[in-house]
Amino acid sequence: MFPDSPFAHRLRRNHIARPDEELGVKDAIEKECTLIREIDLEVEDVERAIAALTTRMEGLLERKEIHQRSVRDHEALLWGILHLPADILSEIFMDLVPVSGEWS
Repeated sequence: MFPDSPFAHRLRRNHIARPDEELGVKDAIEKECTLIREIDLEVEDVERAIAALTTRMEGLLERKEIHQRSVRDHEALLWGILHLPADILSEIFMDLVPVSGEWS
């Protein structure tokens, strides 16, 4: 569990440090606290990196959407149905209207 501690065999066993062990226990605590601070700094670095990547990803997705919208708009210029005369379009749609009854 805590292999680097000289007190590992006494941890979680309801052991109370003797006066001659107290300095060693305090040293072990300080070492662990130092490691915790180092880990906290590393976590902060990772969080900053994640935030930067998230911002970058959002920017890329926005750019992608702009280009996708442009592609769709340009593709619309090629739609064949838009080249049909209005009277033919009207005839097509009128043929789709039911003769009687309601729309389903």
